[in-house]
Amino acid sequence: MNKKEFDLKKTALQKALKACGTAFKYSLFFSFIASLLTLATSLYALQIFDRVLSSGSMDTLTALTFVVSGLVIILGLIQIVRSYISADISLFLDEKLSSLLLSDAISLSAINKSLQGSLFHRDLSSLKNFLTGPATNSIIDSPWAFIYIIVIFFIHPAISLIVIIGASILLFLAFYNEKQTAPLLKNASEFNLQSIKEIEISTRNAEVIEAMGMKSEIIKNWRKINKKALNLQIEASGKTNLIANITKTVRLFIYIFTMAAGAYLVVYNKMSPGGIIAASILSGKALAPFDAAISNWKSVLSARRSYERLNKLMRDSTVRDKAMRLPPPKGDLKIEKVVYKPELSEKPIIKGIDIKIAAGESVCIIGHSGAGKTTLAKLIAGIYKPNAGKVRLDNADIYTWDREDIKNHIGYLPQEVELFNGKLKDNIARMDKGADPQKVIKAAEDACVNQLILELPNGYETDIGVAGSALSAGQKQRIALARAFYNDPKLIILDEPNSNLDKEGETALTKAIYNAKEKKITLIIISHREMVLQAIDKIFVIHQGEAKLFGDKDKVLEQLTEGKKAV
Repeated sequence: MNKKEFDLKKTALQKALKACGTAFKYSLFFSFIASLLTLATSLYALQIFDRVLSSGSMDTLTALTFVVSGLVIILGLIQIVRSYISADISLFLDEKLSSLLLSDAISLSAINKSLQGSLFHRDLSSLKNFLTGPATNSIIDSPWAFIYIIVIFFIHPAISLIVIIGASILLFLAFYNEKQTAPLLKNASEFNLQSIKEIEISTRNAEVIEAMGMKSEIIKNWRKINKKALNLQIEASGKTNLIANITKTVRLFIYIFTMAAGAYLVVYNKMSPGGIIAASILSGKALAPFDAAISNWKSVLSARRSYERLNKLMRDSTVRDKAMRLPPPKGDLKIEKVVYKPELSEKPIIKGIDIKIAAGESVCIIGHSGAGKTTLAKLIAGIYKPNAGKVRLDNADIYTWDREDIKNHIGYLPQEVELFNGKLKDNIARMDKGADPQKVIKAAEDACVNQLILELPNGYETDIGVAGSALSAGQKQRIALARAFYNDPKLIILDEPNSNLDKEGETALTKAIYNAKEKKITLIIISHREMVLQAIDKIFVIHQGEAKLFGDKDKVLEQLTEGKKAV
């Protein structure tokens, strides 16, 4: 595999991190310079004790102070530059990944109803905070610890040996801490994510919980999961705190031995008194990265898990092939031997359906619950990718049709209606806040919902609340119908569009179907209501994922009535 082929297999996250490589190199370079400049304070202390105090020279003190002050100012400027580099890395990662991450989360949720969209953005924040925080700076600074050890060696080899032994002990403790806590923290993280999912599911189903008094059981089940996560975190924290305290004790012993060795060497005239202070300062700086390895290890593990989850999301979401924009379709629909089996299912839901629907025809899909009607609707809309076969709109694979272009040609009303926070007009315009108002009104008129909207307090400017909470279920369904009609699509899929409608709403829906037929819009409807059946051209009967009947409405109804075919 050549380098170009390897790069193509990388996720957007890996490519973005690779693009940050130059910034990290600069940070590493400035870290090296900062490490050299940090020596100034230690050498300053050494010179004060060995030269100034012994000679009493104020000129020497002034010169040393002036030089060291200049170096400290430079050090401060370098640290400021490093902070700006970290901020730029964070901004770059956010610009490159946040929108893409939301897009991937939406695509993944459309396929498997994932509730982790917000979690993925938390993972991105966690990863950014790690890469631009003290833990990464400590890792970047760690290679330069040998500079301090070398300088200590020149002060006296015996003290450098004590520091090396101390560093080895601290490194072992960090490694031991990782082995002891990594599995616990990983399991705790998984239970914590499960706990968050349970909360999201519970809040989404709050009405059902309140209506049927399920709150105590829901909380009881959540507490079991949360307690497992908490117990694992406490166990991991206990081990980490134990090792951290041992580390502190070891650091104190290293300090004591360093000072004792320095005093011994000074007494026997093998080292100058200033060497004690300089060695003490330098040993602290040399051991700091090893000491920080334990305190920062939890951050390292958390960032690694965030990286793995984000990488997996991006790998799983790169399943839709991109295609060039195509000419506007006429509306001819072909379902060519389509088979669809969900990832966790043993049997396919859709089994080789093969039908053709001419542009402008209206077809009603009927069948028992679990027959595969909604799944077929999602395949026709291009939400699901068939395991075999194709769904074609004017001979083009609808799944690979450019998603930014397909919005101009398809309208979709799902079985579970979801609206977005904001104004009613924006929801009809598919959240395009710069949409032409006339197009919004036209879509409402085509869906026969204009009068309902005008009767609302602020008409099209009405704020519908969080997810349309200010509207009734029937009103939301009718607004979603107008959204499906927006921008004169050539194909409209309606999944149980009358499930929440009253008689007036059903009448309006029927008129909307006739409006679609007049405009030669290809219409796919899932419904069993008699009023809808009267308005359509053809009926498609699906049973256990297989096509049983398809043809003109009257002929299919006659066959069903006579009992010649089982639904």
